[in-house]
Amino acid sequence: MPRLPSRGLHARGVGVATFDLWHTLIDLPPYAESDYMRRQWALGGETVAEAGPGPLAAGESEAMDPWAAFRRAYEEAVSAARDGSTISPADQIRRAAALAGRVARPAAYEERLERLVAATPFRPVPKARAMLEALRVAGYRLALISNTVGEPGRFLAKVLERHGLSRAFDAFAWSDEHPWAKPSPQLFQFALRALRAKPSDAVHIGDGPADILGAQSVGYRATILFEGSVDYAPEYRALFTPASLVELTPTYRTKRLEEIPELVDRELRRAPGSART
Repeated sequence: MPRLPSRGLHARGVGVATFDLWHTLIDLPPYAESDYMRRQWALGGETVAEAGPGPLAAGESEAMDPWAAFRRAYEEAVSAARDGSTISPADQIRRAAALAGRVARPAAYEERLERLVAATPFRPVPKARAMLEALRVAGYRLALISNTVGEPGRFLAKVLERHGLSRAFDAFAWSDEHPWAKPSPQLFQFALRALRAKPSDAVHIGDGPADILGAQSVGYRATILFEGSVDYAPEYRALFTPASLVELTPTYRTKRLEEIPELVDRELRRAPGSART
């Protein structure tokens, strides 16, 4: 499908909006999210179990069980993302194999992941497509900024295409393709450079602390905390949404994506430094 044209407000330099992906634009019901994560871990363990022998990871006294080794590598990647750095799925399988005293092929794991992503019934969050199209018609340029810990962003790009969401975006910042993850300012800065935009002309929308804190650290004009798709699976909540030690102070909070265009307009059409109403 053709990309919607940029026009109207953006032509007058109004600004841009950047978005989180998971639990902001697409999600799964909790039972399906649990199943998806468990399947990821199982595929990682299977890939390590099938690998040939290799050197044991430094500092380890004995080889770990392949499935336990992958789960540890995955959790290390989650922890790294929380601190703003990336351990890609390919590097996770390398790390897990070393913990098990093996040498795994990242390509074998990614092939399995690709089939899993293609077979998983991801769904758009209600009103996501209409909301993105409303912003595009209004003339805003859009970018997606996503922490891709569990799967490469190029696989999720196909999910967006399948649901007619990808055509709304001018740029994508997948963390597995960079050294940084949200809340690192560098991932936000990459997206803004791709949009040729300044932070003061940008609004970021996401569902978690990494979104709000990361955008604020760059100097975004405003942040919107989306609270309408937070029926997380227990596994997801435990790993990705731990209680934040920092009190979040987004510019706005909303549970309805259809409110986003009006909030973006409210910020980006007012004069810099003027009071919000």
